[in-house]
Amino acid sequence: MTQALSQAPAPRSQTGAGASHFRLDIQGLRTIAVGAVVLFHLWPLRLAGGFVGVDVFFVISGFLITGHLLREVNQTGSIRLGRFWSRRIARLLPDSFLVLLVVAVATFVIVPKDQWTDYFSQIRASALYFENWQLAWDSVDYMAMDSQPTAVQHYWSLSVEEQFYAVWPLLIVLALFVVKRFAPMYKAHTVLLILLSAVVAASLWYSIVATNRQQSWAYFASFTRVWEFAAGGIVALTASLVGRQALGSLGTALAGWMGVALIIWSAFVYSGATMFPGYAALVPVAGTMLVLYFGNSTSAWSPKAFLSLRPMVWIGGISYAVYLWHWPLVVMVPFVTGHQLTTFAKIAIGIATLVLAQISTKFVEDPMRRGRLLGIPSRAFAFAIVGAIIFVGITGIGSWQLAREKEVAELAVSERIAQPCIGPSALDPTNGCGDPMGTGEYLVTPEAVATQNEDVPFKECQVGIRTSDVIECVLGVDPSEATRHLMLVGDSHATQWAPGLSEAAHEHVWTVDTFMKSSCPLTLSRRVLNSEQTSEAGDSCEAWSTEVLERVKQSDADTVVLTSYQSAYEWAERTDVSGYGDPVDGFAAVFAQIADTGKDVVVIKAVPRTAGGPVPGCLLSNSRTLESCGLLRKDALPEDYMAAAVEKLDRPDVRIVDLDDQFCDHTWCYPVVGDVVVYRDYSHLAPDYAKLLMPWVLPALEGAQ
Repeated sequence: MTQALSQAPAPRSQTGAGASHFRLDIQGLRTIAVGAVVLFHLWPLRLAGGFVGVDVFFVISGFLITGHLLREVNQTGSIRLGRFWSRRIARLLPDSFLVLLVVAVATFVIVPKDQWTDYFSQIRASALYFENWQLAWDSVDYMAMDSQPTAVQHYWSLSVEEQFYAVWPLLIVLALFVVKRFAPMYKAHTVLLILLSAVVAASLWYSIVATNRQQSWAYFASFTRVWEFAAGGIVALTASLVGRQALGSLGTALAGWMGVALIIWSAFVYSGATMFPGYAALVPVAGTMLVLYFGNSTSAWSPKAFLSLRPMVWIGGISYAVYLWHWPLVVMVPFVTGHQLTTFAKIAIGIATLVLAQISTKFVEDPMRRGRLLGIPSRAFAFAIVGAIIFVGITGIGSWQLAREKEVAELAVSERIAQPCIGPSALDPTNGCGDPMGTGEYLVTPEAVATQNEDVPFKECQVGIRTSDVIECVLGVDPSEATRHLMLVGDSHATQWAPGLSEAAHEHVWTVDTFMKSSCPLTLSRRVLNSEQTSEAGDSCEAWSTEVLERVKQSDADTVVLTSYQSAYEWAERTDVSGYGDPVDGFAAVFAQIADTGKDVVVIKAVPRTAGGPVPGCLLSNSRTLESCGLLRKDALPEDYMAAAVEKLDRPDVRIVDLDDQFCDHTWCYPVVGDVVVYRDYSHLAPDYAKLLMPWVLPALEGAQ
């Protein structure tokens, strides 16, 4: 990701930092790294582990920056922090800001508005260099997990590097201060080596633990990657201590080629199923360290000759710009063409990336890095600050525009929502509404519906996917004034009913307690998601379900409303309860236990499946085409184990609310019904459609007294 220095430290004395020389093999190593990343993004099934190229860059950065700082200490006795940081700004930010500006403009021009919120938040995070933390948070935010990748998502690794550049020289200064003040008998080299070894041990341990517990978070978190930079720093410190003569000419050559092989092997063997970083990151990191130790060997068999080939050196010299440009092209070209990338388009993107990288390096990065404009630290810092402010302003304008459109949409809702052919009523043939999808004038535009997915009503009442904490919210009127006491329980598909139930509760003078948890239906079966690489979410769901079931049974509520998603889960026996591997039995047991306490149980049948992607985005991309965004009824209605459990129990105090006919006619299940967008994402109901369905839900609740 960075070409922070083309100078590698030459061994000198015990520091390994002396006179510098340009290492062509490192440029070749950069080419392997950026090539792996680009090929992975273009052909993810062919080079499924190409993401390890990022780790190669991290080790190179640690090696070069540590070596640079040590040389400065050797030559001047200190580290000029302002000069160091300003040079990083001059090298990295011009190209970075250029690509961000192009993406920001393209967002307004070609990116569907349903994705603007994600784009603006990530452009802002990238300009401020905390994109990795933005993605880490989104990875554990259940509502954000299925967001489409933005054209600046790759800035996460640049953010990690910038954070490294901010902290690393301070760490070395601190070590030197400790040596000078408290331990003058020790050499700075020894103290730094101990310090970096401790950083490697602590960060690697955390990476292993975090990857096993919460891999999606660990992938983006800075603390799980610090050890890779430190590993490069250790190479810089110990380059003069590695016994090349003991290995001999052939041995050093083999060690260098072993390093190249480890990187390439991991790129081909690893995949999205690999628990990465964790232990797995040791392979590409070790490979990179071997190349840094032995890649510039003078042996005729050394990989230096291969890594120093002119094409390898050329691409390595523009690798930073290649990394910056390739991903926006991968993401945005389909917006222009209207279809997924073809082989020809992928090859064209590869060529265009090299052209753009060469141009921006020659006419932007190099002049800014070598010129006088950013040569003075104060100017460089001003450039960074002003640039960040500009991007915050640009994204703020976009966010304001979305907010304004949302306000206009809300006014339109109040004016049209009472019309007879708005919403589910349009599917009733007796209403004579014509096309079930409506007239074409949306009640709320898909763009506005997509923003509702970012600001989900009652989201604060929904427990996260990996915690077993129990959150209880109270909707409607104060319990002391309520004529009835209801409960709403389930996963995020229960949360989608909270706005409608809240309005109904106020109107009917009810109080409604809610217990909702992401991806956790209330059942005695264990829900299984194949995409989960650890048991953490499933274990937390079991613990949460156990406590919530007891609370529900012990409450004085007269009616309990339950629902959950059905399409994504597979089922197994729980670890704490046996005999309920069949999901029908698991749901039936819960329904019966609640009903046996004297409560009425009302089960809302699962909503139909969609075509798979976010519905608002599909409507924008396909001009409201039924065939593209809808689904045939026979394919859309999932096997509903909750409904089967109600049928199995066959008791009057456990009833089902079947809304299939409010989503589908005899042939199709619709993405838009009566000019109302049905889903805010790929499966959750848009708030307005959920509210419009309440006339079909309320009779079951009113009859449950």
